[in-house]
Amino acid sequence: DGQFWVGVAKAAAVGLNPAVSPVLGAGSDRGGRRLPCLAFFTAQTIIAVALIGLLTDGGGSGLAFLGLALFTVANFSYQAALIYYDATLPVVSTPRSRGRISGIAVAVGYLGTIVVGVLILVLDSGSSALTFFLAAGLFAAFAIPIFVVVKERSTSDYRFRIADALGSWSQLATTIRHAREVPGLLRFLVGRFFYTDPVNTVIVVMAVFATEAIGLTKGQASPTTPVSTYDKSMPIRPPEPPLNPGLMCLAYDISFFARAYAGRPPELLDVMIQALAHPGAAIVQIY
Repeated sequence: DGQFWVGVAKAAAVGLNPAVSPVLGAGSDRGGRRLPCLAFFTAQTIIAVALIGLLTDGGGSGLAFLGLALFTVANFSYQAALIYYDATLPVVSTPRSRGRISGIAVAVGYLGTIVVGVLILVLDSGSSALTFFLAAGLFAAFAIPIFVVVKERSTSDYRFRIADALGSWSQLATTIRHAREVPGLLRFLVGRFFYTDPVNTVIVVMAVFATEAIGLTKGQASPTTPVSTYDKSMPIRPPEPPLNPGLMCLAYDISFFARAYAGRPPELLDVMIQALAHPGAAIVQIY
């Protein structure tokens, strides 16, 4: 049930984005200023993520659904902020440097993700409130420079009107018609929309699949955990010596047993090919 409602929350955020993006984009283009709207959606993302951290101590299904609602707000606000963030690229670059500046920006974004991941490992925060506070705080820290350094000038005194929302949708229809005049452009736009969502879904599901389907450890004791190992997820230290897969294979007369290191993909691939080609049971222990 939990995975179902998480999927519903993600679908709600993804569904809101194509519905609202034309309106946000049109208002940005007509007003000429992106930073105020970028600041609004960035702050909304940070606040929603931080508030999720206040709900991590339990409280029943009511708080769980409130957490899902905050997740939807954070996800939607982040995607909405990207519209204005991407639109500031001409302000901070020239046509010749645009690709390089864009690449640096993407790299800095991934750097923030890596920093959060390392801090979670170092602080062993897991899914506690600290993790969400770290994510919100570092998101804010990495976002501050754009509002301090980037200066943009207003090109008009435009103020948003409700009627403009309908106008943006009609403009979207016109844009789609014009896209058909460029060979392959419409297919690219539609394909990219359906491509990004499955990729993001695969990334999210990988961790669940690795722990639940394949059986990779989530931090708790496993049959190969050394007796000296101990962390917060274990009520007691492992009571038995760890299993030795190699000795077990010898005891059961397995005709093919090999060890391989995941950090050397060519060698690992060669071992896996030999294991698959072996006529009988084959066990490969991967470090």
